[in-house]
This record gives sequence, C-alpha cells and structure tokens, in this order.
Amino acid sequence: QLAPLQTLSSVAEATTRLRIGTFVLNNDLRHPVVLAQELASLDVLSGGRLEIGLGAGWNIDEYRAAGLSYDRHPVRFERMTEALTVLKGLFADGPFSFSGKHYQISALEGSAFLKPQQRPPPPFLIGGGGRLALTFAAREAQIVGLAPMTQFDSAATPMLNSFTDTPNATAYTAVVPSQDPHEKN
Repeated sequence: QLAPLQTLSSVAEATTRLRIGTFVLNNDLRHPVVLAQELASLDVLSGGRLEIGLGAGWNIDEYRAAGLSYDRHPVRFERMTEALTVLKGLFADGPFSFSGKHYQISALEGSAFLKPQQRPPPPFLIGGGGRLALTFAAREAQIVGLAPMTQFDSAATPMLNSFTDTPNATAYTAVVPSQDPHEKN
C-alpha cells in the first residue's frame, strides 16, 4: 500500500482543481507536530486543496505490524482529540503551546514552521460510528466520516440528522468491521 500523503502529493501535481485528502489517518502513527508540517506542505504544494481526515485508529493488525500498543478506544480517542487541538493550534497564527496528557508543545512558531495556504485552514474530517466520535465530529470537524459498527447505534440517528442540517457539513459513509465487538467509537 502506498503512503497516503506522498501519494496525495503526486495527485496534487497531476491535477489542478481536484480537492485532495484522506478518509482518515490513524492518529497513533504520526506525531501531530510532524503531521502538521506534512499537511501544511501538502496544502501549499496543492494550491490549497487539502482536506484532512483524522481518526483514533481501529485496525489492530496495523498496530501490531508497527509494533505499537493497541490501547483501549477511550485512550486512542483522547490522543486523537489532543492531536486535533495541536493541529488546529499549529495552523493558526502566532505561537502555540499545549500541555495535554499525551502531547506537550511549547511556544512553537516561526518562519521555519509552515502554515497551510488555505485560510481558514483545511477542513477536517473525523471518522467514527458511535456517539462519542459523532458528537466530537459534529463539534470539531467540517466533515464527518461515518463508519458504523455492524450493529449501528440507533442513538446515533438523531445526531446524524442534526449534523447533516449543519451548514457546510459533509458526510461520508463507510462500513468498517469492528476489531473488538465490545468497543464503540
């Protein structure tokens, strides 16, 4: 499988109008400061056509292959929420500091730290299928990626209806098999 950001760079070079983005990048595979630089570079190189998909990670085989611990969903989700805060902060103007449970950044700024071309910054897509992820996506993202469990949480239906009524919101759907039948994201 090709690496997503490098592949998008090639797509951006070969096109002039097509918006580019990932469904979701597994947050645990990339530190948000490094990811912010990669995404800002891709947005600049594409002429401001990037959409950023971010997820908490669900594929246990991906974690095993990378030698990473597959933490319970609440921990992975908490890291992703912190990472989104870091990305948004680094894409904003001025210095950015953050002190969370999983990430600490101190007054990062300067001409060496590239910002995205798009203003406001590129839209975020957050993926998930349970109440926690959909509520977070409705509050923090411009696009929601629906990945319902095989037994879809019926409580999510009213949230989905209210989200799709949000101006400038987009919804994508994918059916993703759960790795843990007791875990809902």
